[in-house]
Amino acid sequence: MPLILSFIISALVGGGAAYLLKHSRTQEHEQEVQKKIHTLIAETKTDAERIKKEAHSRSGEIKHLAQEENKRIEAHLKRAQEFVAFKEKQAQTLLDKNKIITDQVNGLKEEIKTARDEIQNGGQKMVDILLKKTNRTKEEAIQEAIQSTSNEILERKEKFIKNRLAEKEEDVGKLAKNLLLGAIQKYGEKSSVDHAETTVEVRAEQFKPAVIGEKGENIAYFEEKIDVEVIFNDYPKIITVGSYSVLKRHIAKEALEILQREKGPITFKKIDDALSRGEKTVEKMMQSQALKACQKMGLKNVPDEILAYLGKLYFRTSYGQNALNHSLEVGMFAGILASEIGGNVALARVAGFLHDIGKAISEESDKGHDILTKEILEKHGYPPEVVHAAWAHHEGEPLQSIEAKLIMAADALSASRPGARLESLERYLERIRGLEGVAASFDGVKKTFAISAGREVRVLVDPIKITDEMMMELAHGIATKIETELTYPGNVKVSLIRHRDWTSVAREKQTRSEA
Repeated sequence: MPLILSFIISALVGGGAAYLLKHSRTQEHEQEVQKKIHTLIAETKTDAERIKKEAHSRSGEIKHLAQEENKRIEAHLKRAQEFVAFKEKQAQTLLDKNKIITDQVNGLKEEIKTARDEIQNGGQKMVDILLKKTNRTKEEAIQEAIQSTSNEILERKEKFIKNRLAEKEEDVGKLAKNLLLGAIQKYGEKSSVDHAETTVEVRAEQFKPAVIGEKGENIAYFEEKIDVEVIFNDYPKIITVGSYSVLKRHIAKEALEILQREKGPITFKKIDDALSRGEKTVEKMMQSQALKACQKMGLKNVPDEILAYLGKLYFRTSYGQNALNHSLEVGMFAGILASEIGGNVALARVAGFLHDIGKAISEESDKGHDILTKEILEKHGYPPEVVHAAWAHHEGEPLQSIEAKLIMAADALSASRPGARLESLERYLERIRGLEGVAASFDGVKKTFAISAGREVRVLVDPIKITDEMMMELAHGIATKIETELTYPGNVKVSLIRHRDWTSVAREKQTRSEA
């Protein structure tokens, strides 16, 4: 019991001490808090006083700025009112002037109306007087005036159209020349002229006597079988085969090449065999050339018969121009021209390439090569537009498409470009005589000479009839007549020659004794 009591007393004493300690700490904390609150309140009052002073100062500045802005607005309004008053005054002035002008215009209108009435009345009086003097009615006079005006309009219209047509023809001519020149420049192949002879190189000198034979029987048999002329030149290693048939020339050349490779004496049988093998070689060459030409033109799946005809064209010429090369040129030129003016390029190329295919069999028929071309193309199912464009280039029927006209132009371009064809002796002599004849037709001309293959005409004039002052006029007259009456390639130069001799004799003086 005393032990328990002691424990209780001790607990009470310890709890009381703890309570007293805790209570003491709480009071200290409250004092610190109160102190901080008083400090914060003091700082807040100080900030409030400062803010109040700043606000008072700022309100004064704002009030001053507002007063300045009000002054500016009042000044602007005053200027605007003055401007409006000025514009009102100006508008009123314009209105007053406008009223004056309107009154003047109305007065002029009345005067014009009066004058118009007087003119109409006077004009009517004049018309009545004229009709009375000419014994015509008003309707007849009107009809005559209409007819006269119509005639004048038609005359002016015709003159205008004629002038415009002349200008357009000149422009079209220049454009056509440029197109043709451009086509020639784009197609840069060499000339397709083929001369009427072929040479064979002799590799062994004993071949010449062997192919001739002891009495010339071998060469005679050879020439008769193939219808060519074999010429043994002065040059030891050259034999010339001459014929106007390109096909026969090449067969003969191949046969001679084969005979050169043969051993032993040359017999008629060997000649026959060589000609047969030469013909087969040429046939392969024709097929090869036809395929090459088709590849150049971009043609595929060409019928065998068409290829055979094209191969024959390789051994045909016209005025020395190779027919297959000419066909290639026409196809190329036609395609180029079609691309320049918006035509059907593919149609123009094909039809131009096939335009002369009838020449392959023209020697075997009495029909024209253009008709044969039409029949061949129709037989092999070519489209009507291709057939027409191909065969109508010689105007066998009216040209119905732009491609047909282009092929006609391309055909002429290929045939007439410089170096394309050989001129025959007859045509050359005719051109030379024409130039000399035109120059000799002028009075005062003594003699004429066409030189440089017809590119120049030299004229010898009578010095008594033609003076130096007349030379230029005469030369111009001759050149103009040549341009008007003759057709010739390139330019022709006209040169006048006036020559006069003066002779004087100085006589010897005789002495008195000699006399």
